[in-house]
Amino acid sequence: MEKHTNYKIEQIVSYIAEKLDCSQKLIASYTSLNESTISANLNKEIEVVGNKKAGRRLLALYLAIHQVEGQGSEAIKEALNEFVYEDLDGNFDSVVSAIGTDKYQPSVIANIASIGMQKYKEKMSLRGQGLFEAVKSVVASSY
Repeated sequence: MEKHTNYKIEQIVSYIAEKLDCSQKLIASYTSLNESTISANLNKEIEVVGNKKAGRRLLALYLAIHQVEGQGSEAIKEALNEFVYEDLDGNFDSVVSAIGTDKYQPSVIANIASIGMQKYKEKMSLRGQGLFEAVKSVVASSY
């Protein structure tokens, strides 16, 4: 496996903040970390922190966001909070809840993001269809 020693956690946090259009406070909330833990790791290389809790959680969030990149920040936030992945006990997790439990591999968390985005798009489509039907009904009854 190729080593990427020149990448820092700060780059991961900047990417997340940009894609979510958010502060470090929200990133801390999404990763169940405190802001000081994130700040303390900013200048560390990804390889150094990748196997520690803070690194694992930040990298998992990065991968989840990368999976649904190209969507608006609000859509991504919604997708990350959709409870769409059923675990072995029958409980449902979102990306945010999955990251906080440390029970999934990053690839599974990225998959949860994809499923969450799909669910979010379906909900928005239904809302739009409902609005269209309401407008159509009002227009039809007006004439």
